[in-house]
Amino acid sequence: MFSIFFAQPWFLFGLAAASLPVLIHLIHRQKRKRLLFSTLRFLVISDRKSARRHQLVDILVLILRTALVALLALALAQPLLRPAGAGADRFGEMSLAIVVDDSMSMRRTREGVALFDKAVEAAKRIVSEIPQSGEACVFLTSGRTPPTLSTPTAPPANLEGLLEGLDCSYGGRTVSPAIHQALDIVSGSKLKNHAIVLISDLGATAFTDAASLNRDALAKRVASVQVLDVGDPDLSNTALTAASGLPSTAFPGTPLSIRATVLGVGNVTGKTLVSFWVGDEKMSEKDVDVEAGKPVTTEFEHVLDRKGDVPASVRLQADNLPADNARYLVFRMLPTVRTAIIAPPGEASVFGDESLFLRTALNPLLTPTMSGASPVTVAGANYVSFRADSLKDIDAVFLIADPSVPPNISASLQQFAEGGGTVVWFPSALMASDPTALAKLQQTGFGGFKVTDLWAARSGESPVGLGEAEPTHPIVNLLLRAAPQLFGAVTTQRYLAVDENSFDQYTRVVARFASGAPFLIERRAGKGGMLVFTTGCHPVWSDFPLRPLFLPLLYETLKYTLGQTRPAPEGVSVDDGFSVAAPEGGEGGTMVVQSPSGMEDRVDCGAGQTKIDYTNTPLPGFYSVRWVGRGTEPELIAVNPSSTESGMERISPEDLKAYFPESFNVAAVREPDKVIQRLSYASKGVALTSPLLWAALVALLLEAYLANLLLRAAEEQPSWAKRLRMRFEEGWKRS
Repeated sequence: MFSIFFAQPWFLFGLAAASLPVLIHLIHRQKRKRLLFSTLRFLVISDRKSARRHQLVDILVLILRTALVALLALALAQPLLRPAGAGADRFGEMSLAIVVDDSMSMRRTREGVALFDKAVEAAKRIVSEIPQSGEACVFLTSGRTPPTLSTPTAPPANLEGLLEGLDCSYGGRTVSPAIHQALDIVSGSKLKNHAIVLISDLGATAFTDAASLNRDALAKRVASVQVLDVGDPDLSNTALTAASGLPSTAFPGTPLSIRATVLGVGNVTGKTLVSFWVGDEKMSEKDVDVEAGKPVTTEFEHVLDRKGDVPASVRLQADNLPADNARYLVFRMLPTVRTAIIAPPGEASVFGDESLFLRTALNPLLTPTMSGASPVTVAGANYVSFRADSLKDIDAVFLIADPSVPPNISASLQQFAEGGGTVVWFPSALMASDPTALAKLQQTGFGGFKVTDLWAARSGESPVGLGEAEPTHPIVNLLLRAAPQLFGAVTTQRYLAVDENSFDQYTRVVARFASGAPFLIERRAGKGGMLVFTTGCHPVWSDFPLRPLFLPLLYETLKYTLGQTRPAPEGVSVDDGFSVAAPEGGEGGTMVVQSPSGMEDRVDCGAGQTKIDYTNTPLPGFYSVRWVGRGTEPELIAVNPSSTESGMERISPEDLKAYFPESFNVAAVREPDKVIQRLSYASKGVALTSPLLWAALVALLLEAYLANLLLRAAEEQPSWAKRLRMRFEEGWKRS
């Protein structure tokens, strides 16, 4: 005795369509009156014999058309023939791989239980019910699968204990890499039956890589793919999808602007509480109106008075998916920067008329913090009073230069730059009134560059503004992102034109005038370098020192001087990792990374290595990085959960079916028992789909042949028979 199981039973409703050919036949059946003509009795006898043959063919055509529709409906229902009474214990031996979606959306709770925990329990049930003569393995979509799970285990029930203690990730990886890993394992098994089960909440983001799935290999090497849906039909969620702070690198006492984006999903409406934290202390909070599908931006202002890397976060009140209710930030608060201003001897004092612009620009940074300390110190000297040993404890030198800069100062500044310092050049206002200045500069150069002209706007000629700047350079990067209009407001009456053909590989133009001439040039020298402004910090040159751009540009220059060329990392997501610059000198060393859970990881950096790519970041929060024996402060790096998992959109049944090979006709189920049942039939039963499709093809060919016979019989009647039939029909009409 045998029983039949239908994998897609809803296609059985298609059997009702098999009645359509019969109905069409009955509707178009003609009713005729019976009239006898004595002179045509022999024709009638002959016609009756022909009609009987045609009627038999008509019936066969009707039967074939009805059978064709019925066979197609049965084939789509995917029937399987197996011994009657065979239960789950009557599996054939199989190699089974279970792919468990452990993306962040699986942390969502339903009835107080996380979806990931439901998925693990479903996996335990499946491995306990499949035949213990086979083997099974488990893969996580995050790629964090323990080797004990990814290795085929026999009997499969032994996996139950290994599944204990698994935790969901905070990432948002797609499912195809894990499916490919599962395919490689099961297809290498010697067992006859190979199958894959995917357990997921069917979040749409997990299936965005349809093009990368190897459907051909899946269809050839696996007999069955089953999908278990553990998702929550309630798609409501409130999430922090982004948070940023500007400036991320600053001096203590600088006002910071923190911006956060809140997204509501599903039936979320009303207010939610957003708060800003520094460390474990709440600084401020706001009520934000949330409307589903519309991102809302809110801002906080804060002033930090501490130095070093400061951890901060933006948080939401808890909901069913708490993993996306916090975003982490690191503010890098700089130490004291020591500067010196060197001016021509013609100035009235050390901080004379021209250098006053620099001093007043630095003064806002001298505002005492709560500790009473200043983040910037300023020393002064002129060409006569300058001593080389005065640069010993200096980080940056601002040089107001004219053609009379003594050779000893030029040599000392070159050595200072090569040792790691930064020299910032400004042309002196004295050049503007010296008619021989251009000739002198063409001989001596300026900042190491060849001067070709001293451009000045002529009477009635408009001054020149600033043009394009290198967007990735640390000095202008933040300003271009936050306030690009500041560059367009500057106008210049005079500037030094330099010969760019003389630039070497260590020189680059950071910003230009609208005319295309260089405005700010950087030249690396040893561990430090030179920053050369081709217009001066005096109104005789430009209104640059009077514009709002002047102070923040000096501010970013000082940060660059301290070696803070890389702002605190932004947008680093879990499982993606981050890069850490190797110590200077190229000697290598040992890096110690402490995760948010307190676990430490030691990584060796080889000699000559410039950076380390660290990828072990499964948790959101703050990672502390320090170098053994270096005596430097630990560097904090913020790692955030995946923002792609907050949308909660689910894949449609049609798209899910299209994601996998067409032959599998994949449809998700919500009960593990149904998955077990389907695996049982797929492994033990005999599939009838192919025989039914062949039978349908035979029925189609026979129907076409017989229908063609009827058509030819009607068209090939002899002419005398057609004339007699016409007379018969005319006599019947007259009667």
